[in-house]
This record gives sequence, structure tokens and C-alpha cells, in this order.
Amino acid sequence: INAEYMGQHDMLLNGKQVMDNIRATIDRINAKEDAELAQGRSKTQSAANYTIVTIFVGSFIFLAIILFLFYYIQKTFDQQKKIEEEIRVTNIELEKVLAENESKNWLLTGTGLINEKMQGQQSEKELAENVLAEVCHYTNAVTGTFYLYNDAEERLELYASYAFHDLGALKKTIKLKEGWIGQAAENRKEAIVKGRLNDAMSLQSSIISENLVESLIVPFFFDKQLKGVIEIAFSGDLDKNSHDYILAVADDIGIAVNTAQARTIMHDLFEETQQQAEELEAQQEEMRVTNEELMNKTEMLEASEEELRTQQEELRAINAELEEKPMYSALI
Repeated sequence: INAEYMGQHDMLLNGKQVMDNIRATIDRINAKEDAELAQGRSKTQSAANYTIVTIFVGSFIFLAIILFLFYYIQKTFDQQKKIEEEIRVTNIELEKVLAENESKNWLLTGTGLINEKMQGQQSEKELAENVLAEVCHYTNAVTGTFYLYNDAEERLELYASYAFHDLGALKKTIKLKEGWIGQAAENRKEAIVKGRLNDAMSLQSSIISENLVESLIVPFFFDKQLKGVIEIAFSGDLDKNSHDYILAVADDIGIAVNTAQARTIMHDLFEETQQQAEELEAQQEEMRVTNEELMNKTEMLEASEEELRTQQEELRAINAELEEKPMYSALI
């Protein structure tokens, strides 16, 4: 029994020792697990903190990148808008320059054409008709009139009309200050008249039209002396190019009219001088004939005087003979 008890007691002691060893091992495992768990938690916390910092820093960098990209894109967009605005302004200026050049070329071409029409030996009427037709044709005007100033009569006289449907309605002469044309001549300035048929009549404009027209009345001069007035009528509104063209050629028209008038004066003087020369030549011929007649009469008079002297001498001889005969009879 003792032996069996001792055996059981040893087994119990051994079992207890085994259990203590197991507990110690479990405790070591738990302690190691706790240590590893604490270390893991520490690492996790550190990783979490690092992740938070990384996310924060990354977010900041991402935000900075976004702000930079936004600023860059905005700057690029502003630059693009600025470039587009500069291009738009440049295009506008270019179109303006092109339009100005086109207008200048159109003006120069028109000036050249009308100067060609004014060349040559033309009378005032021929010049007026050619000038008015060219101006109306080049500006697409519907009608027009051309007056020249008669300085001696102090009035404007109609020399030409263009595409006019009622020539009888035109005023053939206009005094200074009479109507729009006379007033423009008196003021020495252009005038623009706009209206319909009855308006044109009441305004005493020379243009008569059934449609709404706008008439440009321009006096022209040479050496500050009034030479005439041209009136051009347009269907609708008068455009700037046509307005500038007519004003530009007005001076050339004044020069051409003065040249034509000077040529007419020279022609009239030449004809007058030629007529005077012919009259003088006729007078000289008449004087020559008269002189010849006088010379003939003088010769006849001299012959008559010679014959008279001969007769007188014969009479003297007869008288002498007669005087001698009584003396001879008395002696006998």
C-alpha cells in the first residue's frame, strides 16, 4: 500500500510538475503573444500614424499640385484669352486697314477714271455731260444735275442732267441763295437733302424722284472762285465712299471747268481777233481800191488839167491872133 501510495504520490508530483511546466509554457506563450501583440499594436499605431501623416502630406501635396495646375490652367486660359483678344483686335484692325486700303484704291481708281473723262478739247457742255455721267455711273447714283456759274448774271445755269425722267421739271437757272443748290453755292459748302417727290419740290432741289432719295449737293471752285454746283442723288442713304469720292473729285472738276472756260475764252478771242483781222483786211482792201480809184481820179484830173492847160494855151493863141487882126486891119 505504501509503495502504491508512493507511486501515486510521485505520479501526482510529476503531474503537478508537468502542469506547472505547461502553465509556465502557456504563460511564456501568452507573455510572448502579449509582447508580440503590444509590439504589433505599436507597429500598427506607428503605421497608422505614418499612414495619417502620409495621407496628410500626400493630400497637401495633391492639393498643392491641384492648386498649381489650377493656377497654370487659369494662367494658360487667361493667356489664351489674351492671345485670342489680341488676335481679334488685330483682325479688326487688319479688316479696318484692308477696308481703308480698299476705299483708297476705289477712290484713286475713280479719280483716275474721271480725270481721263475730263481730258481733251471739250466745251463746257461736253465736259459737264461727261463728268456727270462718270460720277453717277461710278457711284451707282440714280440721277444728277450739273450747273455752271455765270458770274456776269450771278446765277447758276443748267449744263447737264443724268437719267432724268422729267427734263421739263428741272430748273434751268438758279440764283444764289435760291433753294438748296443756290444756298450751297452761297455758303460754299456741301449740303445733303433727303426726301421724296413732293419733298424735293418743296425743298427746291433740282432732283425729282418717286422713291426716297438722298442728294449730295457740292459746289466746286477754282482759285476760290465759284465755278458751279453738282448734285448727285442716291436711292436710299448716301454711303461714305461715294461721299468722299464726290468731294475728292470736286476740285478736279473745278480745274477742268476753268480750263474749258479759258479754252472757250481763248477760242472766242481767237475768232474775234480773226474776224477783226478779216475786217481789217477787208478795210485795207477797200482802202486799196479807194486809193486806186483816187489815183485814177488823180491821173484823170492831171490829164484834165493838162488838157485844160492845152486849151488855155490855144485860147491864148487865138486871143493873141484876134488882138493882132484889128491892128492889122487898121494899118490897112
